[in-house]
Amino acid sequence: AVAEAFVATQGQIRTAATDDAAGWLNSRLKSLNDRLRASEDAVAAFKLDHKIVNAGRDGTTQQLRVTELNQQVSAARLRTEEAKTRYQQAQRDLKANVDGPIKQDLLSALRAQRSALNDQIAQKRAVFGDRHPDLVISYSQLSELNKQIESERKRNIDSAKSEYEAMLDQQKSLENRLKSVEAEMLIEGLAFVKLQELQRDADANKNIYEQFLSRFKTTDEQRL
Repeated sequence: AVAEAFVATQGQIRTAATDDAAGWLNSRLKSLNDRLRASEDAVAAFKLDHKIVNAGRDGTTQQLRVTELNQQVSAARLRTEEAKTRYQQAQRDLKANVDGPIKQDLLSALRAQRSALNDQIAQKRAVFGDRHPDLVISYSQLSELNKQIESERKRNIDSAKSEYEAMLDQQKSLENRLKSVEAEMLIEGLAFVKLQELQRDADANKNIYEQFLSRFKTTDEQRL
């Protein structure tokens, strides 16, 4: 009877201790859960207020925008430089009165007509002499062709200039957008530091909560 009473007493003592521990852990879990929720809500609210959106493992959306804009600016600068080279080359060709490497359909057709007309003039001069009436007409046609070719070459230069200026405007627009996003990132960087502090606090609260939850489950199993 003494032994049974001793065993019963020990069981009651351990059960009471386990119940007390489980009860304390349960109440502690409630306060830790409230604390965890508050810290996670603070992180979410801060992200919303500062428009910080996680974009995968590579960084925020702003960082991805900067990367994308850098690529676009590099491509725009290349296109602008190519357009500038074509424009300058067209100017040099016009000044030197030579045919450029870039062929245009209308200009090529006019040059072909002029070449054929020069051949005809050379043949007529060889057969009829320099004063033949047909030569007067041919020279008039040649003069008109030269005017058309000159006009077309100037038009091509104007077109090359317009293309270059359009590319330059596009480049400057992209560069301004990049500067704007980079300025926003400086502000975002300060906000990100604060966000990291809030996130560390939330992670610590989560870790403590999970440890207490694990201990509560173990104690509850022992109590049962």
